[in-house]
Amino acid sequence: MSPLTEASLTDLPGVKRIVDTARLRDGDDPFGNAAAARNGYLLGWHTTDDPKTISDILSKRVPLQKAGGKSGDMGAGFYVSAVPRMWINRSADKWSFLDRLSKSEIAAVAEKLLSEIDGNPRYTESEQRYAKRDIGHVVSGDIPADYLSRFGGMPYGIPFWEERWLKPLGIKPSQRPVSIRIKARGRFAEVNSSRAALSAARRLKRAGVSGAFVRGGFSDVAQMVIWDPKAIVEVGRPEVIEARKPKKTRKQLLVAKRKRLLYDKRVSESNGGGDCYEAAVKYLMDHGTLGLRRQDGDPDLILVHGEVSGQGPLEGVRYGHAWIEKGPMVIDTSNGRNIRMPAMLYYALGQVDRGLSYPNVYKYTAEQVRKKLLEHGHYGPWDLKTSSGL
Repeated sequence: MSPLTEASLTDLPGVKRIVDTARLRDGDDPFGNAAAARNGYLLGWHTTDDPKTISDILSKRVPLQKAGGKSGDMGAGFYVSAVPRMWINRSADKWSFLDRLSKSEIAAVAEKLLSEIDGNPRYTESEQRYAKRDIGHVVSGDIPADYLSRFGGMPYGIPFWEERWLKPLGIKPSQRPVSIRIKARGRFAEVNSSRAALSAARRLKRAGVSGAFVRGGFSDVAQMVIWDPKAIVEVGRPEVIEARKPKKTRKQLLVAKRKRLLYDKRVSESNGGGDCYEAAVKYLMDHGTLGLRRQDGDPDLILVHGEVSGQGPLEGVRYGHAWIEKGPMVIDTSNGRNIRMPAMLYYALGQVDRGLSYPNVYKYTAEQVRKKLLEHGHYGPWDLKTSSGL
């Protein structure tokens, strides 16, 4: 068998290019949100509930799948990301406090959860109704308290495992997940999907490639898997992942304002002039119970306005967007597209809850949309206010 050259590696299905960290300089951005580039190295952060075990394994340079736990999206290996906060939801230990709650504490948590859900326009009527039902079952003892953890995920997204949420109730939270900074060097394959990394892994490893990464997009979460323990040259100290970003100074706010002005043109050009709001409403009119044929429409379609992170030329820019949800699925028809995927994946790819205490989303039934259209005279947004103003 002939040796695998770099050119032959990029001929593998799904492999876009090979990035050699020896050629990296500050300011380069080959990894997207999968890692950060530094002179001759890359930096990534691993989120974990057990930092001591991870650090011990990494220091011994044993097979990295032992440190990474069970296989992830791109197969066995050690996973890192440039955005560790995105991976907090995969932590299980943060919910361990639920197992030690007394009946009165369960009731207090339940009451506070209901106060944040009931009547909140971020949630549909059915989501509010299901929340009341399920929380009631927990309070009555029909189902265990750990079932409440589902309200930390989509569509509710309430971070009630955080200290600032539990402290007013006199409840001590579980230990927060931490991130460990990893400094690595070597050759890493950029793949166009996690599936591509799985299929090409064996040949890439045999060619001496240290790992693979996905920059991120509407089909995969940005992440990197490292296969070769020798690629890791430095392991940092565990650091608690902050619940919220620190407040910006006046100077930082002024800089952000200037950037928003520069982003306006890019958003207009790359987002088709912002037709997402119009496209979502028109889809609801054509297929839901909003249009003239509303009696034949799907009553389960919900219009959603939310704050997302841009992709491609808008990477890192936060702006308002609109889409349709039907149960656990998302339908996005903006700019002539027809994206359909699970809401949990869509929210992760769009980083809907990144840096926010709660996902900045508003959901509307067909009847609520009808009233908003009459009230405002345009397709939206109506209630959504984004952190960037876009």
